[in-house]
Amino acid sequence: MVGVLAVVRGEGGDVTTDDRRMVRSFAGQAALAVEFARVTADRQRLAVLEDRTRIAEDLHDLVIQRLFAVGLGLQGLSMRVGSDAARERLSSFVDDLDGTIRAIRQTIFSLQESATGATGLRGEALRVVNEAAAALGFEPELMFEGPLDSTVPTTSVPEVLAALREALSNVARHAHASSVHVSLAADTARWRLTLVVEDDGIGPAGDGAPASGGLGTATMTARARRLGGACTLEPRDGGGTRLTWWADLDAHG
Repeated sequence: MVGVLAVVRGEGGDVTTDDRRMVRSFAGQAALAVEFARVTADRQRLAVLEDRTRIAEDLHDLVIQRLFAVGLGLQGLSMRVGSDAARERLSSFVDDLDGTIRAIRQTIFSLQESATGATGLRGEALRVVNEAAAALGFEPELMFEGPLDSTVPTTSVPEVLAALREALSNVARHAHASSVHVSLAADTARWRLTLVVEDDGIGPAGDGAPASGGLGTATMTARARRLGGACTLEPRDGGGTRLTWWADLDAHG
């Protein structure tokens, strides 16, 4: 059923056969228009999803592979360079390429996330970061490492997302930052999940002290402890704040 069409007659008026025929004809035309609009919208969404998939595949198969090859070439070249300064310069170029590859991989995931509608930790974290952009005034950088969706217990995901949301809220309210870097990493060697939020703002009130003093940071610490972890807040190299929040991957809250 597309919808319901209600017809009201005036007081004392009669609904004739012609009136009924006209209403049925109008209802049929309206339903046809609604269905046509739905089909058109579905086709447009499909075209967008196909474009996203194509772009993601091109980035993975062409751009990343070429950057990786350039990085390997630079590493090989650095072994033949006699100058220490030149080797260090080449090494910094390789590091920059690695960072670019990680950023492109995150872009690929973002494109695929929009297409698939996945609801794992990666997808939910991406949504939290996107929502925080309005309050921050800019888009935070988000990086993932390790098998997050397959190793983080489902019962721990709400705690992780709440900690991420609170950390970004604190930055928006207190840091006066112009950039934020967020990383979520699943370390299967230590069986640990680590969330790091770094900003270039005014820095924490304490010098390397554990996160404390405010309700938000106290809540984040409590969430981490429930999952067998901890939370620290410390100055960031070059200015700003670095928040590190971690939990055991086998914790069940």
